[in-house]
Formats: sequence, C-alpha cells, structure tokens
Amino acid sequence: MATQSTALRQRFQQQANTLAQRLASGELSLDQWADLLRRELIALITGSVLTGTGGQRNADIDRLIQQQVTAQLAVLDDVRRLLANEASPDVQEVILRTEAFLDASDDAEDAGEAALQGGSQLPLLPIGAALAGLVIRQSARRHERLPRLDTEQFARFRSVFEGRFRDLADQLADGTITVDQWQTAMMREVRLAQGGAYTIGRGGIERLDSADRQRINQRVSTQFRFLERWANQLRTQDEINADGIARRANLYLDHSGAMLQEGRGRAVGLPVLPAYPRDGTTRCRTNCRCFIQVVRLQGAGNFDIFWRLSPAEHCRECLNRARGWSPIEVRNGVLQPFPTVGMFYLG
Repeated sequence: MATQSTALRQRFQQQANTLAQRLASGELSLDQWADLLRRELIALITGSVLTGTGGQRNADIDRLIQQQVTAQLAVLDDVRRLLANEASPDVQEVILRTEAFLDASDDAEDAGEAALQGGSQLPLLPIGAALAGLVIRQSARRHERLPRLDTEQFARFRSVFEGRFRDLADQLADGTITVDQWQTAMMREVRLAQGGAYTIGRGGIERLDSADRQRINQRVSTQFRFLERWANQLRTQDEINADGIARRANLYLDHSGAMLQEGRGRAVGLPVLPAYPRDGTTRCRTNCRCFIQVVRLQGAGNFDIFWRLSPAEHCRECLNRARGWSPIEVRNGVLQPFPTVGMFYLG
C-alpha cells in the first residue's frame, strides 16, 4: 500500500494488529486485549497531541491530552462491548474497528495545533528527547477525513430544515395545504437542503462550478423520484399524521450528509466516489455510522480512500466496504477499478 505513516501511527497499527490476532486465537481474553490496547491508544493520542504542539507542553496542553485520551478510551469501551456480543471475534473485523483510532490521532494532532495557536498563558516546556523522536512533524499532513455529520455548521443547517419540514407536515395534517402543494414545497426544501449541504462541504457557493451544479441536480432528481412516490402514497391515505410526516421528511436531511461529504471530497480534489456514508446504498441506509478517510499521496490527484467503521453495529455492506475498500485508489484524479460484489444493497 502506497501510504506513509508517522512512527506513532505505524507503531499503533502494528501493535493493534498483533493484539487482534492474539484475541482471535484465544491467547488473550477480551479484557486483556482491551487493557493492552488501552496502553497503545494512550501513547498514540498523547503523541499525536504533542505532534500538533511541535513537542511543547504545559498544564493546558496536559489537560487537552487528558480530554483527548478520555474520549478515545470511551470509544474503546464501546468497541469492547460490541465485541463481547460476538461468540468468536473475527480478526479482520477487530483490526478494522481499531483502525478507526488512526483517524482519531489526526483529530488529536489538530487539537494540539489549535492549542498552540491559541496562545496559552502558561510557559511551554520541551518534551524529552526520546518522545521527541516519535513526534517530529512531517512537512505536510497526509491524512484527511470527509466531514462527519455532527459538525457545528451542519447541525445548525439541519436544525433549520427540520423546522421547515415540521411546518409543512403540520400544514398538510391540518388541511391548510393539499398534498400537491406540500409536494411542491418539499421539492423546494429538498433542493435547498441537498444543494446547501454540498455547498458547505465544497467551501462556499463561490467555489461551485458547472460540474458541481450538475452533480447536485443529479442527486436532487433522484430524491424527487422518492418524493413523488411518497406523495402518491399520501394521496391514498384518509388521515395524515404530522409527526410521521416530519420524521420521514428528516430522512432527506440524513441523506444530505452524504452530499456534505461529496462536496468536501470535491474540495480536496477527489472525483465522485462510488459511495458515501448515509447515501442509502447500504442496508443501514441513512443510519450509517461509517466515515471516509482520505490519504494524499505524492503527485497531483493521487489518493488512497479508506472506508472506516465507527464503534457501532454495522451492516453487511459496510463491513464488506471496510474490508474491500482499503483502499480505493485515485490516480491522476481518476478513480481506479474497485470491488463491487457485496458492496451495495440491492433490496
């Protein structure tokens, strides 16, 4: 695989893989596996924060390290609970789940950079030479992540449309508007939600070009077909439940999360990928909890794309993608052939 990792990431991945094999073979109990991985995770996150600070630390940075470590240990506890429900943990699945911590190390590094730029009032102290050797910064960051769906801007964006969808549901239920009027209004809101999410990911409306607008129109047209079917169902119903209408309408906002990620991918130079979390192409549909990690390679338009699992239950297609799309390759801006069997839900 044509990726390069920092020493911290390499060490963690090697140790995590070894521990997964020992767990699957029965050499380690689940508790022993978790205890050993916890030590490696603490070292990874601590070193990543200090990479972000350039090796400097003070009391504020130590508190930041503690916060970052505590958050990831909670995730590890979630993973442990999920594995406890499996009779015999599969080594590959354990490895796939622990690889998600590599993404968390990028977040920790970013947090370290932000803390240093924030201008702490406390004196900064250099770290020891031994640890410094592990946290020497690379000349450029190679790992990126398409945005998760809990970003503050997207959360505010979503809240606005939830309110609009609710208003339309209430008006339909109390007879203020007809199904035809509701459908027309929903088409307008869906277009705004889908296009707006893509635009947030793209970095602003001024960055949209003709290819972006064409892609938005393609996605919106697909959603309009679903909306037409729904409207036809409503025309046959004697009673309209506002709560049910509002809940179902919010699924369009879940799907707009895929548009957010697609826009972000375009912003970092990616072609359209075969799938995105929450785009409806897996059986978990808009409940998908996965995320996409992007690794830049040397040369223009060269990337490796990884489908990553978060600590949650995952459907068959997501597990297959985590195994088979590791990575999907983009070379000179062109998506290379990739596995498709078992990767898409056809139901």
